This record gives sequence, structure tokens and C-alpha cells, in this order.
Amino acid sequence: MRPLLLLVPLAFVAACIAQASADDLPHDVITLTTGERLVGELVDVRDGRYWVLLTNGRMVSVEFRTASLVEMAGRSTEPVPMEDLPLPEWNESPYEAENQRAIAGGFDFGLTQGARVRFRTSSPAVAHVDVKAGVTLLFGGGTGPALLTGAEVAFFRDSPVHLTLSGAVGPAIIWGSIYPFVGVGTGVQFDPKGPMEVHLGLMAGTTFSYFAVSPDLSLSWLW
Repeated sequence: MRPLLLLVPLAFVAACIAQASADDLPHDVITLTTGERLVGELVDVRDGRYWVLLTNGRMVSVEFRTASLVEMAGRSTEPVPMEDLPLPEWNESPYEAENQRAIAGGFDFGLTQGARVRFRTSSPAVAHVDVKAGVTLLFGGGTGPALLTGAEVAFFRDSPVHLTLSGAVGPAIIWGSIYPFVGVGTGVQFDPKGPMEVHLGLMAGTTFSYFAVSPDLSLSWLW
């Protein structure tokens, strides 16, 4: 009789473990306000929608407001706050993950010395538009410094390498005289994750007396 009595608590513990395992979900489940249940893997949360890879291999998305309950695999059935959703890192562009304030500022160091203010956009084609002011060197009929103010547009937001187009105006000192310079340029911006980036480009223009070019090889720090 005593051995049988010992089996009773063991059976109770085993039942509790089995019940806890049964309560854990094998898949992510989103219950809609209509009562429909989407069963599969929650792979992304963006554009105001949940993106779910269903168990049959079909990808579907639903708006946040249509979901009444989000349940995650391996957890007991309970609501999960959006900020606790364990999404894979590949769903985040490095330019989305880092500081994405609409406006940022920083400085340039190198052949161009100056400051820039960055205006980020929501367009997938245009990464940002920078307003710049700084000192650079002009090479042409003579060599001299120029104080230029202008704008730079960077393309391909979700790439670590941006093609840039720019324009600038300002006074230049050539052969001891001041000339007005107007130029346009193009270049490449290497923008790895973090506050630093590298600029490589060339601006060409005129002082209305000489043709002049200004190479750009600089390091920027923005925050």
C-alpha cells in the first residue's frame, strides 16, 4: 500500500508538467476581432500590420486594429505587448535601427571642413537631404580656399552606400582675389551603422574667370 501512496504525488507532478506543456503554444497565434485565428510564425511588424507566415506556407498581413490577441510560441496563452515581440534582426534595416530622428547634425573633417544638418526622409529612394557649410580647396586656374554653402541629396535609403548629388555656392580666394564660385558635384557616401560616415566625391564649377574642381574626401560625424 505504501508504494502505491508514493505514486500519487508523482502522478500529480507529472500531470502538472503535462498541463504546463500543453498550455505552451507550438506556434504564434493572432486572434482577430472577427474570431479568425492566424496560426504560424510572426515574422515582422511594420507599416501598421502584423506579418504572419502561416503553417501552410502562405504569408498574410493584418492591421493592428483588427487583432484582439497576440500569443507567442512557447508561452502560455496571454496577450503579448508589441514591444515584447521577439522579431528577427534581419527585419530591421541598419538605418531604421539606429537613431532615426527626422533632423540630425554633425561635422565634416578632411579635405572639406565644416558642418551639416541632415533631414531624413521616409522615401525608399532618397535617404536624406543635407544642408552643408564649410571650407574646401579649389583647383583650377589657381589653387585656393573657398567658403561654400550648399545642399547634398543622398539616394538608396536602405543601402550602406549612397549615391550623392550636390550643389554649392560661395566665395573663393584665387591668386589673392575673391571670386564667386558656383558648382555641382556627385559622389559616394559610405554609411555603416553608427554615427560615422565617409564621403568621396568631386565638385566642378566656375569662378566666372576659371574652371575649378573641388575633391571631397572627408569623414563625417552625425548624431
